[in-house]
Amino acid sequence: MKKINKKGFTLIEMLVVLAIFSTFVILAADLFLTINRVQRETRTSERILSESRYILETIARDVRSGRIDYKAYGNPVDPADAIVNPADELFYISRINERIRIKKDTTFCPSSLSSPCVLISRDDGATWASMTPLGVKVNDLKFVIQPEQDPFYFDGVTWLSDEQPMLTIIITLAATSEISKKEFEIHNQTSVSVRRYGR
Repeated sequence: MKKINKKGFTLIEMLVVLAIFSTFVILAADLFLTINRVQRETRTSERILSESRYILETIARDVRSGRIDYKAYGNPVDPADAIVNPADELFYISRINERIRIKKDTTFCPSSLSSPCVLISRDDGATWASMTPLGVKVNDLKFVIQPEQDPFYFDGVTWLSDEQPMLTIIITLAATSEISKKEFEIHNQTSVSVRRYGR
């Protein structure tokens, strides 16, 4: 009797191939999901970096063309009072003589996810608007003003300071990734000198 040899795969061979194929499919799916998550996290960090740059540049542009309101910081009767650095609030006068205030606060923020936020008032505190968008919150906002005394005040004998006014803005923004629920934080700072030197 002749033995008929049928070509084909045995059950064991099929199970081994199926296991290898399944492993590759799972690895490919995991790689795809990881790349997708990393892209969303990168998008979140790029977003808060962009918002940080926008806030810094907006404030720097206004201060550069305006002047720091030294009288708003201390005793208006005694201009020799020095600013306590770092300040939590920025007072300045724009080039069109608006009294502007900027601070970190929890009121007037777009939502609870965006609280605290950077607030700006262009009418000396009567109305406030948020500078930070929905989903971005401010963990820290500080202003360092140099010199600490008004360089444009003459007390009859001498000027209080001989330095060009300069402002350093320090900001920390944070946002939470939608997928991983991980919070991303960006620390940023810039310094700007006031162009106007009114002596």
